[in-house]
Amino acid sequence: MYEAKILGLKEAQGAIEAMIQEVESKPDEYWQYGAFAVVDARGNLIAFARMDGPTTIPVMMSIRKACTSALWGLDTSQILKKFEGRAFSLQGNFGDEFTECPGGIAIHEPGKEDVRFPFCIGAVGVGAVGTYKPFADKDEAVARVGAEYIQNALWPSK
Repeated sequence: MYEAKILGLKEAQGAIEAMIQEVESKPDEYWQYGAFAVVDARGNLIAFARMDGPTTIPVMMSIRKACTSALWGLDTSQILKKFEGRAFSLQGNFGDEFTECPGGIAIHEPGKEDVRFPFCIGAVGVGAVGTYKPFADKDEAVARVGAEYIQNALWPSK
């Protein structure tokens, strides 16, 4: 038997707040109508917030990015690289709820990113904070802020 950390509401809400502060503090760098999601290791939604104005697509994508990262134990940009040049797609083989669109960050104990289970404790997903191509890089940068918040909260000495 092993013990595993469980991502909680306090850390998830803190990550959401950190991501919103990041976006609001840089209005020239980020669109001001993003959507932010935090899920547990099983892809279940713990916390969600959206700024004023996003359409349905960024809201859905933030949750899909987080779920995909948590279930695969990888960042969505890593998943995109895994599927490049293959004759099948993530959605086609695993379902429409998955996405390899960058902006989902898997949360691991620092130093244990190479081992998927039980070390992936959840994920963060961000939709629609990017301003210009490649807009998903902005989503990924903001999601990293949330993931780092959680890592620092759970493993402060690392």
